[in-house]
Amino acid sequence: MDQAVRATYDSHRDFSQKDFRSGCYAPFVSLNLTPAGDVLACCRNWTYVLGNAGRQDLKDIWKGSEILNLQKAMNDYRFDMGCECCEWQIAEGDYQGVACPHCDSTASVRVHRTPLERILMPWRYGWHKMECDLCRRAFWVWGKPDQ
Repeated sequence: MDQAVRATYDSHRDFSQKDFRSGCYAPFVSLNLTPAGDVLACCRNWTYVLGNAGRQDLKDIWKGSEILNLQKAMNDYRFDMGCECCEWQIAEGDYQGVACPHCDSTASVRVHRTPLERILMPWRYGWHKMECDLCRRAFWVWGKPDQ
């Protein structure tokens, strides 16, 4: 991201309660599940899949290399891992249209990574209706107890 664009973008954000700056805190504070079980960091990024809840334990996905790579990219303000739409909106000055401000406000204060238990509801066997915090789109996921 161009340094001038980054500086302007950051001037519209509050980092006073953060230990570090990131282009977006989504990969630090959220997980989104698709109806097929794919796990995403953000409801707007459908191209960079972190894993699949039907084939992997969510704790393994939360600690996996895919999410760590995305976190590093966001710390470097690189939006090239499926976050190009937000990068374009930031470049255009549309800070209200990007998903990042929501994740900025939910990022844990003085914590680098939100514990997985705070992100996930207690899982029980069966289907659960969930809703994305960003777009309010509802979807169903199959729940399973911790192993």
